[in-house]
Amino acid sequence: MWCSWQWSLQSWALLRCLGFCQATCPQLCHRPLPHWGCFSSCCFFGSVEKAPVQLDVLQEPLAFLAPSDPMKCLLCVAVGCVAVTLAHGWSVLQHLAKNSKGVYMPHSLKFGSWELRALPFVALPAAAASTTLVRRGLISYFCVVGELAGDEADLPNPLLDLAIGMVVLIGLLGTAIGVWIQVHGMFVDDLVLSVQLPGGEGTIFVDRISDELRAMPVGAGASAVFGGWTTTPGWCIGPALSSIFELEYQGLPERGHDHGSWEAVWPEGPWEPSRGAKRQSSTDSLEGAMRLSMSNSGSRLSSSGSRLQEGMNRTSSVGSTAGDEAGGKFRDGLGPVAGNHKITAQIRFPYKCSNQLVIAGVSCMPWIDVAFPGTSLRLLWASDPEGEFKFSVHVGQLSGPLTSGRLGACFEWGDRCPYRWPLDILAKVLLGLYIGAWPYLADDNSMWGFALHVLAVICPLVFAILVLKYRPHSTLLDNLSLAAACAAVSLTTASAQYYYKGGHPAATIGLTVTLMVLTAVPLFVLAAASALVASFALRFSRQDMQKALVTTIPKWGRDKDSNRERKATNVKVLPIKDGKVAMALPLELPASTSSIPMHVEIKLPAAPAGVKATLVQGEKTIMPIPADLLLLPPDHRTYEMKTQRPVGAVMTQQGGVLLYPAPEHNGGQHWREAVRAFLGPKSPEVLKEAIAAIQEQGKRFGDLTFTTVDIKG
Repeated sequence: MWCSWQWSLQSWALLRCLGFCQATCPQLCHRPLPHWGCFSSCCFFGSVEKAPVQLDVLQEPLAFLAPSDPMKCLLCVAVGCVAVTLAHGWSVLQHLAKNSKGVYMPHSLKFGSWELRALPFVALPAAAASTTLVRRGLISYFCVVGELAGDEADLPNPLLDLAIGMVVLIGLLGTAIGVWIQVHGMFVDDLVLSVQLPGGEGTIFVDRISDELRAMPVGAGASAVFGGWTTTPGWCIGPALSSIFELEYQGLPERGHDHGSWEAVWPEGPWEPSRGAKRQSSTDSLEGAMRLSMSNSGSRLSSSGSRLQEGMNRTSSVGSTAGDEAGGKFRDGLGPVAGNHKITAQIRFPYKCSNQLVIAGVSCMPWIDVAFPGTSLRLLWASDPEGEFKFSVHVGQLSGPLTSGRLGACFEWGDRCPYRWPLDILAKVLLGLYIGAWPYLADDNSMWGFALHVLAVICPLVFAILVLKYRPHSTLLDNLSLAAACAAVSLTTASAQYYYKGGHPAATIGLTVTLMVLTAVPLFVLAAASALVASFALRFSRQDMQKALVTTIPKWGRDKDSNRERKATNVKVLPIKDGKVAMALPLELPASTSSIPMHVEIKLPAAPAGVKATLVQGEKTIMPIPADLLLLPPDHRTYEMKTQRPVGAVMTQQGGVLLYPAPEHNGGQHWREAVRAFLGPKSPEVLKEAIAAIQEQGKRFGDLTFTTVDIKG
């Protein structure tokens, strides 16, 4: 049993190092890490002077984490903090190198965000070591020599020890209290809201005014062993993808909840353009200059001659969930994907993204849903000098400088209570004060000494009860882990005094076994969480795009009126220039359509037998769609074009054209005439085969058929 205990603690030390790296990098995961106060208290109680032999033996596997010399302990804490700061600075430099210096930076990279996440790991050892320095400094300074003081009266620099200890303790207490005050002020002023995620999957904290877009959160999914534990928001991954124009929340809290309370739950919308948001001309800002320089390497998505942009009023909005009557009718006809993505965001500056499985948003029409991978944002943004690029997102993708910046540690997705972080620091500082002063208090038989020992035992138990009542974490397992850790701390403080006074051997064995059981609970949760996160990351990286879409986007591939699956396809974006189709971008976007997509290929030069259209089997079809049809919000001018289902498209190396059954959507001509106008008079055989292929597939599969004629050569 003892060997198993040693192996468990050593494994915990390794997992704790991995957890430390995860916690200090907020871009990895929102998961709350299990609590380690029970291990730390046992470790430090076993390393202090006059430590009972039982606790000394228990902490032996973790002795390297608790140096007996307080100066060495503080030095280790300082080295760890410096390492976090250096890693943070390196990440900032990498971001600036990839995204051009001096433009926009994710809120999670602000200095202070990583450091505050690392502070709970070092608060207890720093407080315990600092209290020891203060105690030694006071004893040496006032020359209180005796059995308790030992060699402490001969310290060479008692004032230095006293000053270092006081500075660290005041700094820890000041940080915790300052964060508490700031967080409280955010809720009093309604600057931070607890918002319901789409589909009722939980609540998260979000800025009332958000200016940054995350990737669509990817969850780990249900676990066969842990059930719904891994489906909660705390398991989601969603790195920052872009700075956006400000969006402001315009809703009211749900019935029964008051303003200014962190417990108030707000609906997921609506979101409107911020009243203070101002649009800038792309040539009047650094972002505009970058966009123009990047657009030189690709085609332009739109221009003043676009048939869908003609006569449209340019607005100063950055995004909106409300529209005119046509926009409302349009949304009513959309599928279930659009129902979960009701917020329209406009890109200000996209960050470089190399993971093609990360999804930034969607664009939905009644007959097709198109997804935008994070890798596509920079190309589309750079090719859109008019600044009209918009797509749909959901509330879980929005973030701002408050919930994702320096105080992001207080608003983790796995937390329900934003005060958990400052309370955690305060509790560890108080525990560190008790541990550091324990060698002096151990022999104190006065009423005050007895009262302090009783408080040290009762307070963690009260914390455990409050945890079970108020549930600071979003899952039962995490709350049980925290409660068990608090109970273990209480038992550790009680056993330290009991062992020191020479308790009964039978009771000693019972205390030790109970302490091992209580500390095993958070150890088990930590090991399970680490294994599940690693397994989830490995599984997600091996997915193909269509499977990743189903995992990432709620109800992807489902039709509105039935439970049948939509067909997977790809969309090729067709830029518009001077009212005509220009050369297509080398960009294809994943999509799902309620149409029946068919892919016909015509190869040129023609074979001796003549031009022949061949049906391609076993390949995903490519559906060319004009950029303005895909990217502009619906209004009374674009409503008809977006709601009508095309019969097909013709695509060449130079571009493509979308074909509608109604002449008014083809520039006042029948779709056959639109094909003739696109191909020109030089290729009558190709024209004949293209029209025949579209007609043949339409007869075979009915009005839902979408036939893409791909002319190669």
